[in-house]
Amino acid sequence: MEKRLLTAQELAQYIGSTKGTVYTWSCTRKIPPACIVHLGRALRFDIIQVNKWLAAQSGRA
Repeated sequence: MEKRLLTAQELAQYIGSTKGTVYTWSCTRKIPPACIVHLGRALRFDIIQVNKWLAAQSGRA
């Protein structure tokens, strides 16, 4: 079974960025709220929604 929710560190590695950038983008809504899952105080990122967001950013939506 493939992992669907990523931590900020895992997402940073996936998109080639830093964990701090991921947190900044999530706070400033550069990462759409549909990608973000709140588990208590922890943030997780839905890989399916992230892939849709990335496709839209690159014009392949």
